[in-house]
Amino acid sequence: MDWLGVTWPLTLSLDVTSCDSAPAWAARSRWAHCWPVRRRRPLWRETLAVVHPPDHPLADLPDPLPVAAVAAFPLITIGRLGSSEELGFETYQAFREQGFEPEAVQATNQPQTLISLVRANLGIGVTNRLAVATADTRGVRVRRLDAPGGRRVAVHWDATRPLTPAARTLLREILLTPVPPDTEPLVPE
Repeated sequence: MDWLGVTWPLTLSLDVTSCDSAPAWAARSRWAHCWPVRRRRPLWRETLAVVHPPDHPLADLPDPLPVAAVAAFPLITIGRLGSSEELGFETYQAFREQGFEPEAVQATNQPQTLISLVRANLGIGVTNRLAVATADTRGVRVRRLDAPGGRRVAVHWDATRPLTPAARTLLREILLTPVPPDTEPLVPE
């Protein structure tokens, strides 16, 4: 079966959702019809990071940066501008949970693009910490956002089908690999 350009049966996937939020649970339930009996193994949780130029007014504040201070500036986020799906992105959730509506002026799905836009003084970047760790952050400061939640990463698989040898190997490697630095390991459910 071909759905959204993916050939089924798909037996293993990584799930990256925000922690314990209604939109995250809603997103998971969207896939329930695909995998009626699903196994899941939480892997890690990571915080959100704020990226700003070194001479920005936020540079004078101590870590972690309060959402209220960051909300005062135009934001560059991960996701899509003007999308009803933006509720599922951690930045929007973190701000709304503290009573702020983020003023996103640009959105991208590439961490390096977010960093480059911040470097060009087009706004303040907010994304997950691991995404920032994969990018060249020269010329910007990376700080922790004082917000609960963050991003939770898990691996899911269809329990009604046997995993292929390749999927079993991938799953084993995922479970044996240490969690990335600056993340919090999650306890298996």
